[in-house]
Amino acid sequence: MVRSAAIVGAAVVVACVVAAFLARPFITVLYGAAFARAVPVLLLMLPGVAFLGTATIVAQYLGAIGLPRMLIAVWAAVLVLVVALSVTLTRALGAPGAAMSLSVAYLVLL
Repeated sequence: MVRSAAIVGAAVVVACVVAAFLARPFITVLYGAAFARAVPVLLLMLPGVAFLGTATIVAQYLGAIGLPRMLIAVWAAVLVLVVALSVTLTRALGAPGAAMSLSVAYLVLL
């Protein structure tokens, strides 16, 4: 499980780094300059993608070895965290705050 999580985590991190470098040109070419403001939001969400991708491997393993109640408790706690962070950070920062709340919650989940 640790090896699989590390491999998947590394692959997702590489994909996120590539996405970070290509985000601005792709978004502006595909959707126009009006959508360039979405780039910082995407960049704030990319760490969460890496954390969630890795956490999914761990969650599947824990579920397979018979710990589904613990998984439900952890996911429920992270749900409460993401709602609290989203309310707070979105009010203060708007869309970037919402993106940050997801990345922080997925880090805690991992």
